Amino acid sequence: SELQGQVTGSHDVNATGRSSTDIDADGHGTLVSSVIVARKDGVGVHGVAYEAKVLSIRADTHDSCANTAEDEGCSFSDSSLITAINYAVSNGAKIINMSLGGDGNISAQLKAAIVSATNSGVLFAISAGNDGAAPTSTAAAEGIRPSEPAIVAGDPAVNGRVVAVGAVGPNGQMPTYSNRAGSTANFYLLAPGGAGALGQNLVAAGSDGGYYSVSGTSFAAPHVAGALALMLDLFPNMTPENA
Repeated sequence: SELQGQVTGSHDVNATGRSSTDIDADGHGTLVSSVIVARKDGVGVHGVAYEAKVLSIRADTHDSCANTAEDEGCSFSDSSLITAINYAVSNGAKIINMSLGGDGNISAQLKAAIVSATNSGVLFAISAGNDGAAPTSTAAAEGIRPSEPAIVAGDPAVNGRVVAVGAVGPNGQMPTYSNRAGSTANFYLLAPGGAGALGQNLVAAGSDGGYYSVSGTSFAAPHVAGALALMLDLFPNMTPENA
């Protein structure tokens, strides 16, 4: 109910061959969307930019969301993400939120799609990743830079229009799990992402009508996407990089 009237359309780039049972039982996309546009109606929660609208684009690989193993779950091919980005741009999206990430370096093809979108004036808020871990006596710190595709935020080719988003907890400190800025420091923001496994102080609306404590940079990124939407609404003549 929090998203009634808030979603302008939905599109599945992998609809062909998708079975009716192939769903994301965790409702990750709904939770993320609620951070941006949940209705302000005096009930439950409301989004950062509750007068904005979301174009929902599904891009996960068939049946991948059924994998509930630790650190597993929905997976995305570069080709699907590229198709999704191109669809968003061609359908008038001003801001693209990507609450997802992977290991390694971003591919040339996915980077090219993001560059093309930014050349069209589109802004990106991309979660920095949840792979952080403090150093120990036997291991180096982990998550010292954003995961891909957020790592592209510091690349000159994206015109300063991509923001990597890390998490800040309710105590004003970065949770250990949040990937740090690394070389993207000038294009990296912190936003509410919950404190950790308990997800204190951050609640989102689920696809089943319930409300859930959540944590992760997946929920930090839509705070920034919503803030960008508010800025572009208030200052329509502002260039994206100045936003």
